Amino acid sequence: MINRTLIRLKVVQLLYSYLIARVDFRLLPEPARRTRDAVWSYAVYTDLLMFIIELSGRSVDGRVALTGVPRQDSNDLYSLRVPKALAEDSAVRELLAREGVRMGRLRGALAPVYRRILNSTVFCDFSRKRKPSLKEETTMWQVLLTTVIARSPELVDVFRNDERHTLAGFEKGLAMVGETLEDFNQVSSMLIDATNQLESALMKSFELYHALLMLPVELTRLREEQLLAAKNKYLPSHDDLNPNTRFIENKFVAALRTTPELEKFCSDNGVGWGSEFYGMKDLLDRVMASPAYIDYMANESESTYEEDCDLWRRLLRDIVLPSDELAEMLEGKSVYWNDDMQVMGTFVLKTVKQAGRDDRTDEKGNRIVTLLPMYKDDEDRRFGPELFAAAVDHRVEYKALIDKYVKADWDPERIAFMDVVVMLTAIAELVRFPQIPLPVTMNEYTEIAADYSMPRSGQFVNGLLYSAAQQLKSEGVINK
Repeated sequence: MINRTLIRLKVVQLLYSYLIARVDFRLLPEPARRTRDAVWSYAVYTDLLMFIIELSGRSVDGRVALTGVPRQDSNDLYSLRVPKALAEDSAVRELLAREGVRMGRLRGALAPVYRRILNSTVFCDFSRKRKPSLKEETTMWQVLLTTVIARSPELVDVFRNDERHTLAGFEKGLAMVGETLEDFNQVSSMLIDATNQLESALMKSFELYHALLMLPVELTRLREEQLLAAKNKYLPSHDDLNPNTRFIENKFVAALRTTPELEKFCSDNGVGWGSEFYGMKDLLDRVMASPAYIDYMANESESTYEEDCDLWRRLLRDIVLPSDELAEMLEGKSVYWNDDMQVMGTFVLKTVKQAGRDDRTDEKGNRIVTLLPMYKDDEDRRFGPELFAAAVDHRVEYKALIDKYVKADWDPERIAFMDVVVMLTAIAELVRFPQIPLPVTMNEYTEIAADYSMPRSGQFVNGLLYSAAQQLKSEGVINK
C-alpha cells in the first residue's frame, strides 16, 4: 500500500536532511600555539591519516604503484568503509593539499604494517563477521591504530628518525587520530538514526491511511451527537424529534466500525480525531452542504451497501480530501501528512471502492472491509532502506558523474542542492535496482524534482539523468 512513489519521495527528503547535517570527519585544526610538540603532533596526525588511506591500496599523491601493498580488489582493506571515506572526504582532501603529501618516507613501512594487520587477532575477528556495522569497523581501526599500526617497528623508526620527533608529540598525534575516528563513529549513529527516521516517516504515512479511513466514522458520530442534542433541547421541533437518519445509518460506516484491524491500529498508535472538534464540525458542514449528501438524503428508498460505499467515495474524493479544513488539521498532527495526502488519499478511495464490491461478511453477519497492508511484499519493504543506503554509500562517485555533465553548461555551485539529491537517489536506483525499467526511474524522479525543487528542475534533472544513464549503459554498469 505504501508504494514506491511515496518511498522514493521519503528517501529524497531524508537524504537531503542527512547530507546537509552529515560531516564524515571533523578534522582537528592546526595548533594555534606552534610549539615543537604541537607542530610535531599535527604532522604525526596528518601522516597517520594518509597512512591509513594508503594501507587500503589507494594513493594519496597519485602514484601508480604502492610499495608492497596490493591495490584495489586484491587488497583486503580496500572494501572497508573507513579508509574509503577518508579518501573521499572533501575536508581530508583539503587537508592533504594544504599540508603537502609526505608519504615518501612512510611507504617503506606500508607492506610490513599491512601484513601485521591481516595477521592480527583484531582484523581476523572482524573478518569473520557476516555483515559488520560501520561502528564495528571504526572500532576495529581504533584498536588497530594503537596496537598494530603505531607499534610497528618499521613505522616507529620512520617517526623516530624525524628531527622533530618527541615522544609526547607522537603520542598526542596518535590520540588525535583516535579522536577523529571516534567522531566518525558518530556518522554510523547518524546513519542508523536516518534509517530509523525513514521507517518512522513511512509508518506515519500508514497512520494517515487509517486516519483518513476513520473520517467517515468520526463525521457520522459527530452528526449523531448533533441529532441527539436537537432531540433533547428545550423546545424541539418536529424535525428535531423525527430526523432523517439515513446518513448516520450508512452501512459502509457501520462496516468500518466493526473492522477490528482498523480499531486496533488506531488504538495502538493513537490515531483519531477526538481533539479536532471545530475542524471536524466545519468539515461536516461542508459534507452536509454538498450535492452528493443532499441527493442521498432526499432518496426515500433504502440504500444498498454498494450505494453507501459510493456515497463516501464521492464525499471523500470531492469534499473531504481536498478541503482546507482537513489540510489544517493534518498540519497540526504530523509534518509528514500533507505531503502524503495525495498518495494516501488515492489508497483510501481504492479501499472504499473495493469495499463496495466485496459481499463477504464475518461470523456475526457484519460486512468485511479489507484494509491494505503497509507494503505489497518484502521487496517493497526493503526498497527504501536499500535505496537510501546505496545513495549514501556511493554519493561521491555519483556526484562526480553528475558534475561531469553539469560542468558542460552550468556552474555546479549554482545548482539547487535538492536537484543534486534527487539525481543522487535516481542514479542509485538505476544502478542498484536493475529490475526497475529505466523510464520508470526517469519519470519518477523528474516528477519529484518538478514538485519539490525549482520551477525548471524537472526538465533539468530529466536531461542530466538521461546523459548519466547513457554513460552507465556504455560502461556496462546498467543494462536496461
